[in-house]
Amino acid sequence: MKNNAISICILIVSIAGVSLNAKTPASNLSQFWQLVDQGNSTNSYAWERIASSQDGMNQTAVVKAYSSVTPSTDVGGNIYLSHNFGQSWKPSAMNFNVAWSSVAMSSNGKYQAAVAEGDCIYVSDNFGESFVKKTNTVANWTSIAMSANGKYQTAVANSYDDTNNFITGIYRSEDYGKSWKTNTFSFNSWQGVSVSADGRIQTAVSFKIDGTMDLDGREGRIFNSYDYGRSWSPNTTLPVQHYTSSAMSADGRIQVVGDQNCNNAPADPGFIYISYDYGVHFTNVAAAAANWLFFSVSNDGRYMLGATYQQLDTNNTPVPNSGGIYYSTNYGNTWALTDAPYKTWTSLQLAADGKIASATAWGAGIYIKKRTP
Repeated sequence: MKNNAISICILIVSIAGVSLNAKTPASNLSQFWQLVDQGNSTNSYAWERIASSQDGMNQTAVVKAYSSVTPSTDVGGNIYLSHNFGQSWKPSAMNFNVAWSSVAMSSNGKYQAAVAEGDCIYVSDNFGESFVKKTNTVANWTSIAMSANGKYQTAVANSYDDTNNFITGIYRSEDYGKSWKTNTFSFNSWQGVSVSADGRIQTAVSFKIDGTMDLDGREGRIFNSYDYGRSWSPNTTLPVQHYTSSAMSADGRIQVVGDQNCNNAPADPGFIYISYDYGVHFTNVAAAAANWLFFSVSNDGRYMLGATYQQLDTNNTPVPNSGGIYYSTNYGNTWALTDAPYKTWTSLQLAADGKIASATAWGAGIYIKKRTP
């Protein structure tokens, strides 16, 4: 829990907020989520994150390696590529075996970057066909994002360790991932970062780890940058929480963040917060209570998707109506449940216009969705 607060939480929980627990009439993003069947073995991998080009044609998904029942043998840990809108996937020929935690790509998919827990930043300039390891960037990476052209890239790490020290926080690149710089005063329990299309506006979220020392109060806050990630300031419009993910429109004006607390059992469902002024102020979206893990926003901010994880009760049985994908078609004002099955959804991505969407589910594969006009 200390090294990765929210990778996968197997918890005893009940979800508050009945408005999220009932299927709603079909509308746009709500219907026809389908599994891309890659066989039971591949489907059952620990699918962690997915990234998409602006048109949705190029997509990359990463699998987190985890120990198997066979000693000294890990399961998964590779990168998977699709060049046909997510309809079929191929494993990377580099045969990675690491604990991938996040992946990002430029608007056309040419530039890509992926990060792994306890490992490094990896970058690609050939649509993900090969990746170069940046060996001086070892950290407990949790998230990475980049500008539309791929020039500006920002990666964040959960800096907390067992001795209450903070090591490595935010790294940034301004040359398409070729070189990386660390930020001063950037140590934190970072969980997510998002970047505007031009790279100037960035938002990072951190997770409050209960029971740890946080002398300067940086844990569990949202931080804003308006200078390409070079400097950061805490956002004081929201309270300290267990923030997990951030996403924004292309211009950075419309932003969404979410929280949930998997430190507790039963867990405390969190809320969705929306900003319409470039992340300066955030407003709590009423009744939207769930265990949020990931968000994605269309270029104009109108369409949004939110992923939640499925929880288990005392009998190790999934809690009913937990682990859904939710959508908004009105700039985050209201949210409803899609027809995607209940899973532990770990990430999702919308294409620029919101017409194409893809999602990853822990131990359950990749799902895709095309929005009808």
